Amino acid sequence: MGRDVANWVSMTQRPATMEELLQYCAALEQQVAELKAQLQRLHEELVLARKHRYGRSSERTVAGQLQFVFNEVETEAKPEEKEPELETVGTYKRKKKRRSRSAVPS
Repeated sequence: MGRDVANWVSMTQRPATMEELLQYCAALEQQVAELKAQLQRLHEELVLARKHRYGRSSERTVAGQLQFVFNEVETEAKPEEKEPELETVGTYKRKKKRRSRSAVPS
């Protein structure tokens, strides 16, 4: 409908009679209503797209779920087992390689 109004205005630069003016006004009001509805629909699509992209993940955690994970580690640990002893490995120093500087060619 919006194109019809634009074509009608371009064909007849001004409405000549009061009846034509009222028809033109009604056509413009209808076009405004259509554009508002389209704007509302696009706005709702944008909101939904943002929620889908940046919204909460489907992986929700229950309050006690993380506590269970940490408690599981503590219950699985066996405190009666002796930890293995660590050996101290001696360190050594590496000799630095001597670089011979050659004379600069002249």
